[in-house]
Amino acid sequence: MQRNLMVTVSLTCFFLMSFGQAQDAKQVVAKAQIWPYVSICKFPDTNNWPSSITFNDASMTVTGCSDLEKKLGHPSAVRVTVINLGDSDVVVPIKGLGSVLLNKKDGKKQAALGWRYRDRSPMGSGYTTAFASNLEGQVDVTIAPENSCDFVFLFPKVEVGESISFGGTKSVKITD
Repeated sequence: MQRNLMVTVSLTCFFLMSFGQAQDAKQVVAKAQIWPYVSICKFPDTNNWPSSITFNDASMTVTGCSDLEKKLGHPSAVRVTVINLGDSDVVVPIKGLGSVLLNKKDGKKQAALGWRYRDRSPMGSGYTTAFASNLEGQVDVTIAPENSCDFVFLFPKVEVGESISFGGTKSVKITD
């Protein structure tokens, strides 16, 4: 199944981040939080449809929530909210799940196991939300001025005080 990726925008945040682009870091803020949940399939609006998605030079493998839960068990979820307070678009590049790193307290780094994303439904109107268990290539997420975007990533185990980095950002400390 081929379709174009559209990332959702929502609201909240407050840790400063700077991006690898020529953007004023004071106009972009971010906060990372552990997102408690009961089941991957119980995340709001999450579907259980496996698929492959290709867009531009990137491709994703989407694993149905039931299969992902069988494979991963109950991984930790981290929600990173990025807010664009500036007057121009902010582009957050995600270069595969291997570029989304959890910086552990012991100095080790762990790559993300999954990325929750929202896309226009291929069945017509509305949106679908799912977990990408593999991402090859680069996805550029554009955040319009005065908007925000929630990124949700899965990791084996996350603790408060660790940090996450992705998209050329400085690390953002994880809170609960």
